[in-house]
Amino acid sequence: LRVLSQLKATHRFRYTLVGDPNPFFEVRELIRRYEMEDHVTITGHLPMAEFEKFIGKTDIALNVRERTVGETSASLCRLLSAGVCSIVSNVGWYAELPANCVVKVPLDPHTDALLTAYLRRLIEDSKLRERIGENARGYALAEHNLERGAAAYLNVIETVVARRTRRKLLASVTNEVTSLA
Repeated sequence: LRVLSQLKATHRFRYTLVGDPNPFFEVRELIRRYEMEDHVTITGHLPMAEFEKFIGKTDIALNVRERTVGETSASLCRLLSAGVCSIVSNVGWYAELPANCVVKVPLDPHTDALLTAYLRRLIEDSKLRERIGENARGYALAEHNLERGAAAYLNVIETVVARRTRRKLLASVTNEVTSLA
C-alpha cells in the first residue's frame, strides 16, 4: 500500500485484496493512512469460482510475503497457471521460481524502491507483462502438473514401503550382532 500510494498520482489502477485481511495489522487503517480508499477494494473470503474470476481480471498480482514457513503458495500456483504476471518476495519457495516467470523482490532496505520501479515498468509495459505471464503459465503446466505430482507422491510411498523390509532386516541383524558383543 505504501508503494502503490506513490504511483496513484501518475498511474491508473485498482488494487484488490482478495481473501481475509491479515489479523495482525489493520489493513483498513493503512488504506486510510496512504489515502488509497479510491484505489483499494477488500473482498474478504471468496468461494473458489469468485476467486478465479478475480484472477481472470488481474494484470499484475502481488504475492509478497515477509516470512514463509516453507509452504508452496496455492494462490500463486493458480496465478501462474492462469498466466498472470506476478511479483513475489525473494524468500523461501518463491526464491526457487525461475526468474523469467515471476518478478522477485528482495526483502531488504531497497524493497520499496525496487517494487515501485517494477510496478511502474509492468504497468506501462503490457508486452512485458504478457511475456512474464506466458512464461509463468508454461512453468506451471510443466512443474505443477497434477498427474506428475501424483506420480511423485506414489513414488515416495513405494520407496518408503519397499525400504521397510530392509529396515526390519537391518534392525534384526543389528540386534543379533549387538547381543554377541
